[in-house]
Amino acid sequence: MISVRTLRESVVEGIEFVAAKGSGIVGLPLAMLHMPHGSLVGAIVREGDVIIPDSGTVVAVDDRVVLFARPALLPRLRRLMTAE
Repeated sequence: MISVRTLRESVVEGIEFVAAKGSGIVGLPLAMLHMPHGSLVGAIVREGDVIIPDSGTVVAVDDRVVLFARPALLPRLRRLMTAE
């Protein structure tokens, strides 16, 4: 995880991380990730290009991913982002 920013008086967190090989978010279309309700992938930076993702976007190893989520979801999202 690179950074976490609180937005809108603690209603939502902006989270930026680098996708690691073996993490639960790498290699599947976003529609298949089963992201927790109240979270979304807002942008992906790949080799300097910013991608505004849709349900078919696949996160690759070393992508910088920006998520938005309710603060209570951070532990679940950390598990999804962590390489096993």
